Amino acid sequence: MTKIMPEAFFVMPKEAFVTTACEKVFVDFLYSKLGLVIRKHQLNGLHNAIYEGCRYFGHGNWQDYFAALKYGNNVSPEMEQLIAAVTIGESYFFRDQNQIAWLRDTWLPQMIDQRRKQGDLSLRIWSAGCSSGQELYTLAILLAEALPDLDAWNIHLMGTDINADVLSNALRGHYSSWSFRATPDAVRDRYFNSQNNGFTINDHLRHMACFTYLNLADDEYPSMLTQTNSMDLILCRNVFIYFDKAVVDRVMQRFSRCLLPGGVLMLGASDLIASGIDSLRLIQHENIFYYHNSSPQSYDSGSINNYDAVSVSQDKPNAARQRTVQLRLKNHRCRYLRQMRSMRYCMMVAGLKRSISSK
Repeated sequence: MTKIMPEAFFVMPKEAFVTTACEKVFVDFLYSKLGLVIRKHQLNGLHNAIYEGCRYFGHGNWQDYFAALKYGNNVSPEMEQLIAAVTIGESYFFRDQNQIAWLRDTWLPQMIDQRRKQGDLSLRIWSAGCSSGQELYTLAILLAEALPDLDAWNIHLMGTDINADVLSNALRGHYSSWSFRATPDAVRDRYFNSQNNGFTINDHLRHMACFTYLNLADDEYPSMLTQTNSMDLILCRNVFIYFDKAVVDRVMQRFSRCLLPGGVLMLGASDLIASGIDSLRLIQHENIFYYHNSSPQSYDSGSINNYDAVSVSQDKPNAARQRTVQLRLKNHRCRYLRQMRSMRYCMMVAGLKRSISSK
């Protein structure tokens, strides 16, 4: 795709193009739109992203570029480029060996034994801020190793992110050798196929996982429509570094409502906080920490989303209440469908980019 390069770019340096007013507008926008806090050490990267975004998309000034972002959707090409520039998309398999060892040797065997005794062969796991999928596929590998009857289980593995490029990579499931720097060769060779100067995860594991766009600063969770309800395990590692305390507190509140009783939330080492939520207890097991949901019952486990639940104790809910619930449900479905259409468009754009770059 050929972009029109305004003549101004050939004479105006970045320092003159990205003004103080421009910086403030974009910093405020990223916070209000995505909950992202741009810290001082990230400002130069933001300036580069604005300048290069204007060049690539053919905007002669930052105001036009900002308008395209403001009035576009969350996975527009402009937004995709900006998010990729201000977030870290790099990850690798079996990252944080201590947490992985605890999940493999303690949590997973206990959950499997518990569910077998209950006659409920199901597990629900969410990687929030999943990057290119290495974390979620690591969990898929652990499950494949632990469950000889894997096909008999109902496994829900979901990865979400705001970066459409990394979601596209996760769907492809193709990785360079560098992504396996903490992975035993035997494990890599068992679950990946060597091809195209890298490794592609086998179809069986890839089909276990689903990936989709979700902004943790939004109110789309917990929800049955976004499949973020009734989770046994949530991993959200090295994501809170982008948020301030107000956003972190809101996310933690929502996570607590996404978890089943006894569910576990694991954060990155740099993300650990005092949750301030009675039902989330911070527990130390040797050299790892996790949050345990001690709530005795699920939060609105039968509701479509966190604000659509209706009290079932009322024999005859009034018509106004019914209309309100129906309207909220309709609005939520519309937002979700828009997300899915935008995500499909984004995947198409990412595929076109790869096709063009390979020629």
